[in-house]
Amino acid sequence: MSGDVRKEYDATLQASLAPDAFRLDGVVAGDTVTVRGPAQGSFATPDVGRNKRVSASGAFDIGGADAANYRVGAAELTGSARTVQATATGNVGTITPATLVYQAAPASSLGGLVIGSLGGSVTGFKGGDTLASATAGTLQWDSAATPASAPGTYAVYGSGLSAANYQFVQAAGNATALELKASLPANAPQQRAQDESAQAINVAVQAAVPVTVSVATAQAVSSAVFDRSTVAPAKMFTAVRIESMNQDELGRLIAYRKDFKRKLFADAIYKLEIDPSLADVRPCNTAAEAASGTCRITPAQVAALQATAAQTAAPATGATAPQGARTRVVNLPRIERKIAVLFGINDYADKDIPQLENAVPDADGMGKVFADKLGYEVRVVRNADKATIVRTLNALAAEAGSADSVAIYYAGHGLSMNKNAPGYWLAADASVTDPKSWISNADITHLLSGIRSKQVTLISDSCYSGAFAREGLGAIGQHVAADDVLAKRSVVVLSSGGDEPVPDAGKDGHSIFTWYLMQVIGSVTDWKQGSAIFSEVQARVKKEFPQTPTYGSLTVAGHQAGGDYLFESRSN
Repeated sequence: MSGDVRKEYDATLQASLAPDAFRLDGVVAGDTVTVRGPAQGSFATPDVGRNKRVSASGAFDIGGADAANYRVGAAELTGSARTVQATATGNVGTITPATLVYQAAPASSLGGLVIGSLGGSVTGFKGGDTLASATAGTLQWDSAATPASAPGTYAVYGSGLSAANYQFVQAAGNATALELKASLPANAPQQRAQDESAQAINVAVQAAVPVTVSVATAQAVSSAVFDRSTVAPAKMFTAVRIESMNQDELGRLIAYRKDFKRKLFADAIYKLEIDPSLADVRPCNTAAEAASGTCRITPAQVAALQATAAQTAAPATGATAPQGARTRVVNLPRIERKIAVLFGINDYADKDIPQLENAVPDADGMGKVFADKLGYEVRVVRNADKATIVRTLNALAAEAGSADSVAIYYAGHGLSMNKNAPGYWLAADASVTDPKSWISNADITHLLSGIRSKQVTLISDSCYSGAFAREGLGAIGQHVAADDVLAKRSVVVLSSGGDEPVPDAGKDGHSIFTWYLMQVIGSVTDWKQGSAIFSEVQARVKKEFPQTPTYGSLTVAGHQAGGDYLFESRSN
């Protein structure tokens, strides 16, 4: 079979074939032999792809001046007997994605505040496909309208889904699906508005989640939530009781917080689009400069520092380890020191940034598990500015040896310019208008590269942290032996993966990702590889929350194929 058999995905195996879609293999150059076969064939699978296997069975007519000189199988092509029953195959198929349409439901609002829920449907599924069977992710609906927007019509766009066999477009009507009306009824009861406003403001400001209020309260709530001069103290993203909310409500909460931050940081994001280097941390000129926190130590500087330290170190004969470093139970003796550095940021100097209440407790809780269950030397750095984070990681690189195991944990705000762009950590001195105090994923990766330890893991519980793990599990070892892994350099990332992690008040105020991570690693009795830890955490988080943790290697930071991070139980 030859040519290019193409169709749009339709959930069937059916293939329409052209008369010239066949040829007879083995024809001598210069001979004239033609083949005409069935008009219908079938793809091996119905899914989107290129170079797909296509087959056709039935009657084939062989013609041409030289046909009598050939046979097809056992059939000689002599005289008029030139029709044979056969099967033709070839990797000539292409199935392109079908189109799904986000169709927003018409919505309206009063007083500049979107009240109620935005919603809609997804249309265009083929065959027996459904939203549940053919897509992944969480369907959400967002609008660019804000409480400060003028009356008029605004777009409502669907997002949050992916599909192997479909591409997504917005319906034309989505561009005007939301109508903002100018004013509220003049005779609305004033006292009732004040009473309802107080309750709504408390929910909206403290949880930063859209609330449904009466028409009379909409304008008051709008100004109170978004007018910075009237909100005191600073906005805060607080814990919510996840078990009391369904998946749709949780999805709206996440979407609201995500949209709020996108608009809040719009000026800084625009500056980064003009000059992507604004947040860069430059390489240090000398190793001594690394203590300033204004530059990142280089691998060459780390190597030179450690070589000098090795030459000047006193002989170890008869020496004893510091009391804090002694161990009673060691399951992986090839690992020497175990060091965990944990960053938790609740308090932001720029009070326009919503404050957090769970990030520091998350770092403290993780630190306790690392110390008590896994035997790490733990350093918790609370409410660190950018220079402190860089300085701390520089010092860690200079200190950690190749046989050490290093874990780095971050909990705090994160941000990304768009869905596929790199993310940023927002240190305590981050600004909503100036990205110079942000820390890019690229610079975090550079800092990881400077750590010489063969065992390095980064655990990031912040929005857009999934960008760290885009390489996925391809280079992660499966069912590994500890000695084989410890002979390699392993640099892996475990991330919360969500656009906006949300702390659960029912889990002691921890984020749901960190809570389950503490439970899983705290139950390690010997050692367990990171991919197994990840699988357990991901399954538990996804069961309760529309968020998918991710795990992957960082080859750019030196990860070697087949490696993984080993979580080892060790008692100090």
